[in-house]
Amino acid sequence: MLDDISKRRRLAKWIIGIVTSCIVIYLAFRHIANITATISWMIGLARPLLVGTILALMLNVPMSFIEQRLCKKTKLRRGLRPLSIVLALFLVIGIVVGISVLVIPELIDAITLIIQIASEGLDQLAKIETDAELLETPLGVWLADLNIDWVDLKNRLQDWFQSQSGTFVNQAVGAAGSMISYLVTFIVGLVFAIYSLSSKEKLKNQFCRLIRVWLPEHFGNNVIHVASICSDTFRLFIAGQATEAIILGTLCMIGMAILRIPY
Repeated sequence: MLDDISKRRRLAKWIIGIVTSCIVIYLAFRHIANITATISWMIGLARPLLVGTILALMLNVPMSFIEQRLCKKTKLRRGLRPLSIVLALFLVIGIVVGISVLVIPELIDAITLIIQIASEGLDQLAKIETDAELLETPLGVWLADLNIDWVDLKNRLQDWFQSQSGTFVNQAVGAAGSMISYLVTFIVGLVFAIYSLSSKEKLKNQFCRLIRVWLPEHFGNNVIHVASICSDTFRLFIAGQATEAIILGTLCMIGMAILRIPY
């Protein structure tokens, strides 16, 4: 059965592969903590590149749209790509700022309203317990059976919020300190994203060549095909979401400006 040299070689390779895999798996489980720490360290180093890749994917959609429109409407050719990148950046920044201006004040008002409603609700529950007529109602009987001091509960909540105010301030200061690190990561990622967008065709060709060189032909073509489909799907998704946001924003503007509907 093993007289053929090629069969013996294949069997020897198979045995060596099995033994090597077992040794690698054993060492991986034995040093799992060191491996996890190393992976975390490598992810930390590559974080600006990951952020830049995400920013490049997001900015590529409006940049491509603006570049196509400028190419059709104007005769500008040499500075078309940098101008498209700058306009895409201003567009994304404007959208983020607009959403923040609309959402953050409403979020603060909502939190304030929730606290106010909770305080007034506790006052109403305490009033029910002190009103003889309301105590005879099913709700009053149920609250009496609970045997909860609502006034004391309200005072405790107020004391808790006051005591936690210092903690919130410390957390805010710590978050402001960590924001510097996040800001540096974002700036490095943005620079990498701008570089990637400025020469995206060249980078695309280089990645395709690397895939075709280092991977089998059939598998490499499938990887390139899947990546192309994912890129088109992501572009259509962003375009659809942007269109929906524009429609909803227009309707809100019409409701507030013409119909006098409060925001």
